[in-house]
Amino acid sequence: MQGQGLLLGASGAVFGLLAAYVRLPQAGAGVILQMALHSFFRVAVGFEVLCVLFGWMPGIAHWAHLGGAFTGWLGIRLLGPRVGKRTSSPPPDAGVKADPRAAEESASQYSDAEKEI
Repeated sequence: MQGQGLLLGASGAVFGLLAAYVRLPQAGAGVILQMALHSFFRVAVGFEVLCVLFGWMPGIAHWAHLGGAFTGWLGIRLLGPRVGKRTSSPPPDAGVKADPRAAEESASQYSDAEKEI
């Protein structure tokens, strides 16, 4: 079996961008579009895995495609936005309970003001 020579192209980077794009939340995109993107990506990666396992389509950098997809997925997972997770600390007064007497005083002030009108 002969070794492959040096291959040149940007398809590995395109796979990486596709993996990152699929991982990001799509604001304004419909559910059908999101499902289509996820399905396309899964089929493309699955096909690349089969090509590597069975030696299909020699002369194409299947490992570069898989490496690009993994790098894009990992990169957006580590560096991208945190979806569904709180990224900031709670406000400083989040754990402080309000004094019920202060609430009663402010309520009585409003009722006094209403009486004057």
